[in-house]
Amino acid sequence: MARLDQTSIERVMAILVE
Repeated sequence: MARLDQTSIERVMAILVE
């Protein structure tokens, strides 16, 4: 289980924004 890292959050945010 990968914990939520700043990089992960940034990626998810970018994907959601797109």
